[in-house]
Amino acid sequence: MMRSDHPGGPGRRRFLAAMSGMAVAAAAPSIALAHAGHAAPVSESPAQTLLRPDRPVARLRLRMAGGGTSELRTLVDGQVTAVQLMFTGCGTTCLTQGALFAALQERLAGQSRERRLLSISIDALGDDPKVLAAWLGRFGAQGARWTAGVPSVEETDRLLFGFSVGSSAINAAEHLNRVFIVDAGGFLRVVTSLDPSADQVMRAMDLCRG
Repeated sequence: MMRSDHPGGPGRRRFLAAMSGMAVAAAAPSIALAHAGHAAPVSESPAQTLLRPDRPVARLRLRMAGGGTSELRTLVDGQVTAVQLMFTGCGTTCLTQGALFAALQERLAGQSRERRLLSISIDALGDDPKVLAAWLGRFGAQGARWTAGVPSVEETDRLLFGFSVGSSAINAAEHLNRVFIVDAGGFLRVVTSLDPSADQVMRAMDLCRG
């Protein structure tokens, strides 16, 4: 269950719409992939489609689960970062995404610290650092490898637009089912297909090395 809407909160209405969109995507993933296919694909396989937007991530500030604030560009600087967009009130897709990052964290154990995992909440009204820290704890997140943050209400739309897979419309449902790979220079290089496997994300991170 999602938390109740704040009066007049347009962000909350977007999240409700996102849940409806994710139900459609689960029932007909080929439709979701076709709708998202605006960028040039790296692979034509429906199960492995990767989009290459090749653009710098936005300079916006996040309140971090570990306390304090950090600029997104600073967080990803100098390392390949897998980014997921989520919110703790989501009891479906975001749980799956949390489990995916837990599996990736295990895969990355013993590897270079230059590969990181970052969960960013799109629910600035409901998620704060304490809530995000508890969410990370559910999945055994290790701070040196995997952290989380949330932008302000005013910057949430900038975040969604910056990680958009299309050229115009902001569709939160399409964001929650994907992983976004940012290279060491702060450029968004790869967007995975909907509901990627850990193997797919690892391959996508490999594409962004060097």
